[in-house]
Amino acid sequence: MTAGTPAGQSAPAIAERRLVTALFADVVGSTSLADRLDPEDWSAAIGQVVQLMSGPVERFGGVVVRVMGDGLLALFGAPAAHEDDAIRAINAGLEMVHDVAAARPSLLRATGEDFQIRVGINTGLAIVEGLGEDSTQVDALGDTINVAARMQSSARPGTVLVTGETWRSASAIYDGTPLGGLEVKGKAERVDAWEVRGRRVEPRFRAWIGRVSESPRRTGRAHGTSCRAIRGGAGRSRPRSVDPG
Repeated sequence: MTAGTPAGQSAPAIAERRLVTALFADVVGSTSLADRLDPEDWSAAIGQVVQLMSGPVERFGGVVVRVMGDGLLALFGAPAAHEDDAIRAINAGLEMVHDVAAARPSLLRATGEDFQIRVGINTGLAIVEGLGEDSTQVDALGDTINVAARMQSSARPGTVLVTGETWRSASAIYDGTPLGGLEVKGKAERVDAWEVRGRRVEPRFRAWIGRVSESPRRTGRAHGTSCRAIRGGAGRSRPRSVDPG
């Protein structure tokens, strides 16, 4: 309870202009998938996919603010803000693409259909509603959110597409392919876009990977793969498989 708030009443939610990174993700071709599947099968499959998309958002410190049938909108930077919110959002996007791809074989067996997602991310100012001491749900409005949605609709299946605003905060950490300026409905100027390929391998890891490739027995690498620690959001390290090339 805050000063001036009567006992038993919650403090009113407020709206603020915030710097946020918005992430949109959805299932590719969901309309035709829903048309071909039994409603119960569709509901079960889409529920599983949305859960797989939601998990990384929470793990990297974001919040899912809308679930829209076959997709979701997540925010990084509100209600809690971090200096690396753009990086956290990209981490979440890459992880959800990976997790859904890992589930594709089981979804294919269960439904006979191939499920893929695509992710769009943008960073900028937005009006964030629902902020407050007792707030349990927020939402965001503005051009930043709209452009994130356009990035998602322009992304190829199984990829993460980010704007130049987001890329500038993360280019030292990720490898990406520049796609130039994309036409975005409602925008007078084209929007720079980058397709994120993954995290960069730091030089010390490159050297270590080379030594592993030369001496698999000494490092315990018996099956052609190894693991390297990749720093994730919120100070986490995640093991990733490395192809010996």
